[in-house]
Amino acid sequence: MQLFQFVAALLIAGSTLGVTSLVWPRVSTDPRPPALQYVRDFVVTTPLGLQAAQILGVSDERDLAPTDLGSVVASVAGSVVTSVEQRAEQYVASRIADQFMNRLNALPVQQKQYVKELLCTPE
Repeated sequence: MQLFQFVAALLIAGSTLGVTSLVWPRVSTDPRPPALQYVRDFVVTTPLGLQAAQILGVSDERDLAPTDLGSVVASVAGSVVTSVEQRAEQYVASRIADQFMNRLNALPVQQKQYVKELLCTPE
């Protein structure tokens, strides 16, 4: 079991190092550290590494501009907040409607009719 955990940890660390060496120009304007450059040079010589570089859009590094991670994070956070707000609004509206219907159904017939006339009167 420990051997499996060691091999899995080694594979995960190696994959992380390989991907980091490929995406470095996308996340930093600093030059790639020598160790990462060595890893990148090795990774791009393998078919899997070349395919990963193409998928990540870093196979040609000549005109590669770093991605502004702050704006990406802000965009994702904004969409998450919007989604949460919409869900909250839907939940609150649903709870209000449920409470209203429960109270309406609990009213005596005469008061229930009065409320229906108030709500259903055409303007």
